[in-house]
Amino acid sequence: MTAELRIAAKRNLTQFLWSHRDSGQNLSRWLSDFHLSCLGPSLDRSVGLEHELTAYSGLVASCETDGAFADETLGTFAGQCGASSHLNLITLHRAKGREFAAVVMMGMDQDNIPGWGYTERERREKRRLFYVGLTRAKHEVHLTYSGWTRNSYGRVFQNGPSEFLLEVRDSLVPPAPRSRGMLPRTARQAFCRVRGCASSLW
Repeated sequence: MTAELRIAAKRNLTQFLWSHRDSGQNLSRWLSDFHLSCLGPSLDRSVGLEHELTAYSGLVASCETDGAFADETLGTFAGQCGASSHLNLITLHRAKGREFAAVVMMGMDQDNIPGWGYTERERREKRRLFYVGLTRAKHEVHLTYSGWTRNSYGRVFQNGPSEFLLEVRDSLVPPAPRSRGMLPRTARQAFCRVRGCASSLW
């Protein structure tokens, strides 16, 4: 995609989101309009997005009659009407200032966070965002990664977990023994599970 096409796509996306910001609108109608205005043309120009297209098609199917999201509004689907009975899916940028009992951070792969070729300043910003997400958990935080990434040309890179995840794993220290009945050393005890190995993060 040329620079001109990227700029046009960003402008088109911004215009669509602004004109379709009513949280009370039907989710199915919103997805249909989004596909016609933004997603469809982008998918036609891109390669290696088969999984994303499959996931989108499944979401659209769930909005059909008798589907799980048949009567869903954009607001409830986006988590604006949050409740403990459903999952809140948010970005690291939106996580700031919010807290949840448990947090699952997905895609913690090297070259995802931080991205490939980042400057030192950009790496510091991504590290800050990583720890923003990590500290949103009141009780549990789970970090997941696949160990590989795929670029826009379909090439696969197997660079393992994010260096930020490894920093956390290497800094984990088992809690000191405490007498029965004593309170934990902190009310914000969290558990970090990395590849099935659970340790206390203090």
